[in-house]
Amino acid sequence: MNQSGTTIWINTSIDVLFQRLLKEKPVRPLIKNLTNDQLRGFIIKKFSDRKIFYEQADIIIDEDPVRLENLVEKIFHA
Repeated sequence: MNQSGTTIWINTSIDVLFQRLLKEKPVRPLIKNLTNDQLRGFIIKKFSDRKIFYEQADIIIDEDPVRLENLVEKIFHA
């Protein structure tokens, strides 16, 4: 993906991802039948499997919540 353009990883915490996905469970086929504990485990597993790829992004944003001004600044200077 880095060869096709600038990649950005917004490194969001597991807790934030959990809260977002919790709201969407009914419409997400892979997670709709999971308990809350299973959902948290699912997120942790997927995150660990994918982290090596996420870390290759051109720009990594580690703030939570992301401030638009900082995001624009990092993209502009990439």
